[in-house]
Amino acid sequence: MLGKRSDGYHEIDTVFVAIDCYDDLEFEGTDSGGIALSWRTDDPDFPTHDLTGDDSNLIVRAVRLVERERGLTAHLRIGLIKRIPIAAGLGGGSADAAATLAACNRLLGLNETARTLSNWAAQLGSDVPFFLGPPCARGRGRGEVLEPVECSTDWWALLVCPSMRLSAAEVYGALRLTGDRPFTDTLPRLAGNGFIAAIGGLHNDLEQVVIGRAPVVQRWRSQLSHAGARCVLVSGSGPTVVGIFDFAPDPEIIGMGLSPGDRMIVARPVATRSALIIG
Repeated sequence: MLGKRSDGYHEIDTVFVAIDCYDDLEFEGTDSGGIALSWRTDDPDFPTHDLTGDDSNLIVRAVRLVERERGLTAHLRIGLIKRIPIAAGLGGGSADAAATLAACNRLLGLNETARTLSNWAAQLGSDVPFFLGPPCARGRGRGEVLEPVECSTDWWALLVCPSMRLSAAEVYGALRLTGDRPFTDTLPRLAGNGFIAAIGGLHNDLEQVVIGRAPVVQRWRSQLSHAGARCVLVSGSGPTVVGIFDFAPDPEIIGMGLSPGDRMIVARPVATRSALIIG
């Protein structure tokens, strides 16, 4: 974090990396009916009580933004298969919003440029533009100013998602900055054999705030390190803890300390940008 901006956001310098933990979105154009959003999960224990189908949902907000920008009314049935934990610092809602913008551009015949879609995405959330671009990027500004970064894909991530929810606004609001610690020299090393060392040299200024509000995060940091993670970081504004491994970790062994409602996910990095499948 580089400081607080006049618009209330924080000036950040971060690295976004896409992994193969994803939601599915299915869109169908209709003749009437406006926007109808439904959802389901592959896991009956996945908590969906925070999901809504109204304008507080980023998917619906993305369609509403397109309607305002282009002066039209969209009639879409949208089906969401939810897999990314909610309010976990993983960008699940932002990824869904970006996919919705891309789908509207195609289904509604808008033919908008990548720059226009990125500008719309930034109106929805600081990290939404990332999900329209390459799978690894440096994010500056409030996160919307992106620079592609070459990144190794020869690693595994194990994500521990505690059941508690943390408000990103609350976490950012409690942040007390101690000074600028740029990592420009780290970025070139993310591409090759030095990835593990390079990623271990990164830091998350929000981490201590997250630990103060969710002490279990510190326990999972220690547990993942003990299990062989080469580095452990809090993802975004938490509370998800990410261990980076140079081998495929066994979640059944590591996850013995999970509490009810906690989730553990093994993921790999994504080598290409996201795709819109037409069919």
